[in-house]
Amino acid sequence: SPTEKNLFIAGHMLYWAEGTKGPGLVVDLSNGDPNMIVVFIKFLRKIYQVQEKKFRVLIYCYKNQNEDRLKMFWSQLLNIPLSQFLKSYIRQDFNPKKKNKLPYGVAHLRYYDKKLYSQIQEDLAIIAQIFLKK
Repeated sequence: SPTEKNLFIAGHMLYWAEGTKGPGLVVDLSNGDPNMIVVFIKFLRKIYQVQEKKFRVLIYCYKNQNEDRLKMFWSQLLNIPLSQFLKSYIRQDFNPKKKNKLPYGVAHLRYYDKKLYSQIQEDLAIIAQIFLKK
């Protein structure tokens, strides 16, 4: 459908911009914008029909933020149980002038699947070729 086609392209563009380009063992997109993470998880669920139990979330926040509240926020927003959250990274040093710059912290949405990582990379290469053709 046109909506799925748009989601297919949007999800790949998000991953191209914000996704981990590591050794290929995990699909990992991180950002502090809740809407971006919601679009990406919708992409994974609808386009690739992933297994819910394989999602993991890591929260990156500062020591002046409430870790439990942030976890609850992301858990409810993404419909991922707290049991699938990894230990948060809590940064001890922060500039008080930057208070509320990342009100929800940064969420790393992770999906451990080498095959999915490879498929996303292949699909992304095809999309990039289409857009980069002259």
